[in-house]
Amino acid sequence: MQKRWFIYFFIPLCLVFCGGCHHMRESLTDPVTGPDFVLKNVYSEPGPWIMTLHRVTVLPMACDEADTVKVTGKTTLEPILLMELSKMRHFECVTISEETMKKLSNRPNWSSTDRLPRDLMELVAKETGSDAVLFVELTQYRPYAPMVIGWNLKLVDLRTQKMLWAVDETFDAGERTVASSARRFQMERQQPNPVLAESRQILSSPRLFGQYTAHAIAETLPPK
Repeated sequence: MQKRWFIYFFIPLCLVFCGGCHHMRESLTDPVTGPDFVLKNVYSEPGPWIMTLHRVTVLPMACDEADTVKVTGKTTLEPILLMELSKMRHFECVTISEETMKKLSNRPNWSSTDRLPRDLMELVAKETGSDAVLFVELTQYRPYAPMVIGWNLKLVDLRTQKMLWAVDETFDAGERTVASSARRFQMERQQPNPVLAESRQILSSPRLFGQYTAHAIAETLPPK
C-alpha cells in the first residue's frame, strides 16, 4: 500500500517539478553577458549649474529633411527623448512648436551647428520663460537590424549663452556592448515576459531601442 502511494503521488510530483526546472532552464538559455556600452562623447560644464536650471525648452528636433528615413525616425523618437529627459526630474521640460519657431526665426528647427540668428536665444527666452534651451539633432537613423541611432544634443544657458552639457553619440546595435546594454535595459525596465525571458525584442524595435538610447543620454546629466 505504501509503495502504491509512492508511485501515484511522489513520482508524478517529481516529474512536474523536474519539468518546471527544465522549462526554467530553457527560458534562460540566452543570458545577457559582456560589458555595457559607455558613452564617450559627453561634455558637462564644471560646477553646480544644474541647480540653477528650473525650466528648459527642448527645441524641435532637427535632422536631414531630405532623408525620409530620418524624418520618420524624428517622428518616432522626439516624444521618447522628451519623456526620458522629463523622468530625470532635474528641470521642467517644455517644448516649442515648429510653427512658433518658424514665426520667430523663419525656420521650423535649428541644430547647434547651424549659424543661428543673433536674436534667436533672446526670442526663445521671451517666448518660453526658460533658463536654457536644448538643441536636438538626429544624426543617424537605421530602423532595421542592426539598428543605428545617432544623437547630437547641446544644452545652452539662455542667460549667458554658455554651453552647459553636450552629447554627440552613435548607438550601433551591431556592437556587442550596445546590444548588451539595450537588452539589460529591456530586462530591467521594460519587464519582458518572464516565461520567455527574451530580451532581444529591443534589437528589432526602433521604439524600444530609441528609448534605451534616450535613457542612456539622459543619465549623463549631472545629479541634482
